[in-house]
Amino acid sequence: MSEHALSLSEYPLGIHHPDLYLWDAWSCQVDGDIHLFCLALPRVDGLGNTIHPDNRNDYSFHVHHFASSDRGLNWRDLGIFQQPGQSPDGHDSYNIWSGSIWREANNQLWVGYTGIQHASIDRPFIQNLALTKATQSSCSAESGWLVSSPLRDHDAIIKAGYFIDDPGRLGAAEGECGGTILAWRDPFLFGLKDAHYVVFAAKATPHKPAVGLARVDLNHPESGLDLKSPITLSDDDQFTQIEVPKIYALPGDEQLLMVCATTNRISEDQPAAEVEMLIRLYTSPTVDGPWLPCGTQTSVLGNTEHLFGATVIDIDADSGQIHFMAPYTTGAGGRDRLTFAPRFSVALADIGRVPQICAQR
Repeated sequence: MSEHALSLSEYPLGIHHPDLYLWDAWSCQVDGDIHLFCLALPRVDGLGNTIHPDNRNDYSFHVHHFASSDRGLNWRDLGIFQQPGQSPDGHDSYNIWSGSIWREANNQLWVGYTGIQHASIDRPFIQNLALTKATQSSCSAESGWLVSSPLRDHDAIIKAGYFIDDPGRLGAAEGECGGTILAWRDPFLFGLKDAHYVVFAAKATPHKPAVGLARVDLNHPESGLDLKSPITLSDDDQFTQIEVPKIYALPGDEQLLMVCATTNRISEDQPAAEVEMLIRLYTSPTVDGPWLPCGTQTSVLGNTEHLFGATVIDIDADSGQIHFMAPYTTGAGGRDRLTFAPRFSVALADIGRVPQICAQR
């Protein structure tokens, strides 16, 4: 990837961007560098008025790009990677939400993202799953393919075992059936052996979260997703939303790691102070499951207060460490809110052997 950056500012020990709110994270490695992506929004509007972070859904986001040459200890700013309104069919006409980036063996970079359509003031959150390409010589994503639409593919989604509301209510601001808003977002693309998969945030019932699972043919992305049954988690009675799920192969390729964020939000008008936001870790021998908590007593990743939307930036088999980056939530307050915390780690040897996995910070 070239560095035609808007700014080449460098950030040691986390990323405190002076001009942007940053949240959610995904990453990949290219030629020894780690590339980190996140949602971003200016801290002030076009008139110079401060934007309150709790009101950021009222504005258009972009995907921002950072890179590190020392395994995530220091970061340089490579500017804007992707913006909404790039697709001819309008699937991202209103906004762009979280996604993923994945590198094939031939170095082709594939980008997954959530495109947001705005049907009306009462239905601003229609979510679409999309794929596109990027190249190592470019820091911007191309116009992509709509691979799953809850409007276009409504009946197929229901038939595959997922819950989405009736077409006339999709994307409702007040949520679905008295619960949280539509969940058909955050596509994370990965490869296992000869197959390519996408996992994403979804629902099994109006009030039961699930991880969506699908296969995708990257030779024919226009054919869309081949939806599989939703992944349910053994402790899903402890939360109501799953966000930004990610799956990684652990060393030896005998176990998979799922990293996700969860909340216990029950309605869209619930005060933020009432919502618990956690990072959780699960493991399974296969993508279909069963997915079990990485701690023998809990899936919650300890020592990560006010962190959310994490990404694995490196799995170091030699040192036995998994390295992560994650942004602070608005609950962190002060200078830290919606910035990135310094890199933290988890010991591979602890997975499935200790009551709770805890971050080493």
